[in-house]
Amino acid sequence: MVDFVCFNCIEDSCLRRRHLTSRLHSPRVCIGCGDEVTHAITAADLAALTEPVLQQHFEIDQDLYPGYELSLQAIIGQALQCGKQAVLEKIAVLLEVCNDDHDEDAVDNEHFYASGQMYQWANSPFDDEEHQRWYVMGDWHNAATRLIHGRRFFNEGVRELFAGILQEALAAGSIDDAGLRPVIKNVLTGFEFFRARVARNFDEEQKFLAEPAIELGAPPKELATNGRMSPAGIPFLYVAENQCTAVAEVRPSIGDTVVVGKFKATQPLKIFDLTALSGRLVHESLSLFDPDYETRSHRRTLLGYLHSEISRPAKTNDTDYLMTQAFTEYIRFECNEEFDGVAFRSVQHANGINYVLFDTASENEWTWADWKPRFDLEIDPSDVVVVEIRAVEYTANPKKILARRPDIDGWADEIVFTS
Repeated sequence: MVDFVCFNCIEDSCLRRRHLTSRLHSPRVCIGCGDEVTHAITAADLAALTEPVLQQHFEIDQDLYPGYELSLQAIIGQALQCGKQAVLEKIAVLLEVCNDDHDEDAVDNEHFYASGQMYQWANSPFDDEEHQRWYVMGDWHNAATRLIHGRRFFNEGVRELFAGILQEALAAGSIDDAGLRPVIKNVLTGFEFFRARVARNFDEEQKFLAEPAIELGAPPKELATNGRMSPAGIPFLYVAENQCTAVAEVRPSIGDTVVVGKFKATQPLKIFDLTALSGRLVHESLSLFDPDYETRSHRRTLLGYLHSEISRPAKTNDTDYLMTQAFTEYIRFECNEEFDGVAFRSVQHANGINYVLFDTASENEWTWADWKPRFDLEIDPSDVVVVEIRAVEYTANPKKILARRPDIDGWADEIVFTS
């Protein structure tokens, strides 16, 4: 007699999607729920699917932690996400191998399913967190090397990496609310951004004050230089969440005059928030039957390290920011979501947040000779202030040099920037 297990007794989404969609020729009784069903799989086929998955994710218990051992039925239940005892018992019987039937040289497969065997989750292959970081970031670094020194344009390997990263990021919930998507930050109309420029002389200072929309805005395409998120020739608007961060980002020296403008959003903006990657994401459990389990698991771990990788200081050579520029372009053009910009943590100001906003012009407009970048921001001349940098205090250690906030009257925040 052939035993069947129905669709409703197996909760693993991947298994249900890949193997439990075929309709039976005639109704069968499910050994789990006892119902007559038309969508089911034989217990033998289910055991065959389960056998390699268990060996991939579990190992024989070494009795290191007494009381935490798992029986064969328990790990079958965790893999299948099934609580039907009759199903677990049947699959276990089909998988078990009696030690009496095999000699001491029995193959690992047979020993793994020996009768009465106990199990534990497989140990991590990493020695420590630094080893894990090195391993999961390997794909990112390898892609960067290929992009810089090999196939720079039409690189499908890099595209696949970005697609996998974005898939996991956009599907993740928040530690505060699983229903939220923390990588999406919705900025309301009226939200304030700040942008600063160092004025080299009095005339330039007055020019900035007279025409802040132009002089404090994004540079024209001819003057757009290589930036963290934008390649030369593509004008993005880099702004900060507060005044101190804006000043820190222009790296002023003692005695410099800095003009700071406050911009306001004229439309709601949808921002891809890279800062959310640092410990705020919650993912649904991956199916052990997912053929991409290992890759997706590594992508999720990579997300935890990605923001610090993207935000690290660089020398701004032509290729230093190539990977982050490509990633930003993918978010802008290739992602299924339509984003207006990207948020990332400031390297120059501790806890400061920077934004890079995308030009709103159409692709057709980019071909016009007189095209100028446009952004959903506005600035009033009354929202521009001038400050003088009076002091900069440096401290150093063997790894990095820190500079504390310039002494700017009336500003309580601290500016931290790396040189």
